[in-house]
Amino acid sequence: MENKYPKYVTKRAIEGLVKKIKLPAPDEFSQDWEYEVSDSSKVGEFLYAYKNIELNKEEKFALMMIIIASYNDAILEGKVEKSWASSLGIIFLKILIFIRIVFIIGLCWMRMI
Repeated sequence: MENKYPKYVTKRAIEGLVKKIKLPAPDEFSQDWEYEVSDSSKVGEFLYAYKNIELNKEEKFALMMIIIASYNDAILEGKVEKSWASSLGIIFLKILIFIRIVFIIGLCWMRMI
């Protein structure tokens, strides 16, 4: 199980990020928590946490989702900072690898139908 990549944000990952980087806990009506806590003004903080705080794979995956959503908001709001580029490059490379894995799994699944 340790070598498998997460497919979605888990409750365990949320609990870990709430504790480790002080993100707001989901309430009873939360859905897509990673989008609820995204914040374009905190991209730098999220990148710092991704690189410097000890996180497991599930937590890194969840934080990656938050970073992507936050960065997207920053783009839409015109608040992108050049200092994010190198950190985001590394993260986006990891995302591309993950997307490729998901794509291959999807192809295999489609052949089964």
